Amino acid sequence: VGSRLLEEVRAARIDLELHSRSDAKHSESPDDIVQRIYRETATGQLHEEEQAVLLSSVAGHVANGYAAGYYSDLWAEVLAADAFELFQESGIGDEITVRRLGRHFHNAILRPGAGAHPLTAFRKFRNRNPRIEPFLRRC
Repeated sequence: VGSRLLEEVRAARIDLELHSRSDAKHSESPDDIVQRIYRETATGQLHEEEQAVLLSSVAGHVANGYAAGYYSDLWAEVLAADAFELFQESGIGDEITVRRLGRHFHNAILRPGAGAHPLTAFRKFRNRNPRIEPFLRRC
């Protein structure tokens, strides 16, 4: 799980940096960005062969329309873990509580759908901003 999370965080950072650049005269090339992020997140020394294929290893999801998709996926996992923790805190074995929370989840998150900003819907459900700790505990 740890290596999968590291790969997703790395891909998310690369996506965000490549797609948030507004300065065409930026001194870092896309390859430089990928190599820098790999160096910053590496758990060991990159071999020469690995360095040679770094950009091509991330180009697929960028070129196929999945830009910033890794970030979105990770953020969705953070929200889901934090939402589920409310069920755990409230007593997952208590059917009445689970039903009440299920209705609350439906009304706050599912019913509004795209009509509500995701963060606003989450705050309505949890009565606070999301926290990353529940997600990290699941990793």
